[in-house]
Formats: sequence, C-alpha cells, structure tokens
Amino acid sequence: GDGSRGGRLPRRSLAQSAAELIARSAVGSPSYRDAPNATELSAGSYWEANLLGNPRPDDIKLVLPFFGALFGSADGARLRRLADSHGWPVVWALGDGGNGTAPPPHGALSGTAYPGNRRLLDPTTRTAQRRLNASLPPGSAASFERAWAAAAGDRRAGPVSRAQVQRWWAGLEGVRLAPVAAAACADTDGCVGVVVDTGACVCERVLVEAASV
Repeated sequence: GDGSRGGRLPRRSLAQSAAELIARSAVGSPSYRDAPNATELSAGSYWEANLLGNPRPDDIKLVLPFFGALFGSADGARLRRLADSHGWPVVWALGDGGNGTAPPPHGALSGTAYPGNRRLLDPTTRTAQRRLNASLPPGSAASFERAWAAAAGDRRAGPVSRAQVQRWWAGLEGVRLAPVAAAACADTDGCVGVVVDTGACVCERVLVEAASV
C-alpha cells in the first residue's frame, strides 16, 4: 500500500523485519555507537512499554526532548525549568534531524536513512551539574548556551530549516549518552545513561557514593 506521505512502503519479509528490530535493541550485536541507521519506517517498528496508571515525579528518570522542535524555544526553556525543579536530567535527541513539523527527508519511507543514536546530556541544568556523576567537558555548557542563543534567534526570524537544526547540533560539545540496557550498570533503575565514548554509567551522585561504601 501507499505510505502516509505518498511513498510506497518497501517489501520486507518477516525475517528482515525481525533482524532490523533486534539490531537496534539491547541484545543486538552492534554497540549503540554503531547501531544501524533508521528510516521513518524502521523508527516506528519497535517494542515500547506504555504506562497503565499515573506516574509520579519520582518515577521519571530523565526528559528526552526532540532537539529540532524544542531547542532554543520558549517551550524548551520551560521544559528545562520543569526538569530542574524535579531533578530530572535533560537529554536532547536529534532524531531525524528535522524541526519537528516538516516531513522527513524525501524518500524516508523508501529507505533514506539517518542516525538514530544521537543524544546529548544538557550540561546547563543544575541536575547535570550537581546531581549526576557525569564528567562534563570544559566548555560544554558554553557551547550549549551559544547554540541556544543561535537557535532562539533563528526561530524569531521565521520557520526553522533542517540545515539550521543541523548547524545548532554541530556546535554542541558534551556527553553523548546511550540508553541503559540490562546489566549495563550496577543500578539500572537509578542510572540515566551510559557514556558512549567510555561505557561509564551516568547516575545520581548519592547512588554512586552509596555503592562505593
């Protein structure tokens, strides 16, 4: 059948679909750094746990905003403040590199791929600076502030393009995080991510200190 944006969905066998699903999971053979690229189709083909009930603030581990839609915006600033008020780390996700409103790159349904493993810990929040054990690179907070100012200016000037989103992201320095998989950290519930470059677990300082006693 035809895709929602006019592209014909590619034919895939059940085995191909299963292999693609497993390749991007915690049990897949590539590391998160080397995870295969995603397409619009594959990005929507995964298992997801949905909540049945009302989560409490303490049940939330981190906030994962879509970079192109919120970075440098008034809503993004409100999200940062809300996250800090509850002690939630903010981890920006580049996703498909778009602005959150425009269609994905031409041909995404037919196979055009993009990296689906770009996440950066926001070093400007009090939570990242005071509550986590992450080693924030010198200058990372300043790079975020510069990119935020550039993004805010671009948003005031008019609709944001994919090229602008990519330029903001390219100017960022910081800690790139992978999701916490089973057995990746001593406390999978208390840690919020794994540093892609080193494999170190990023957790609340109190958890790390308690584990070392």
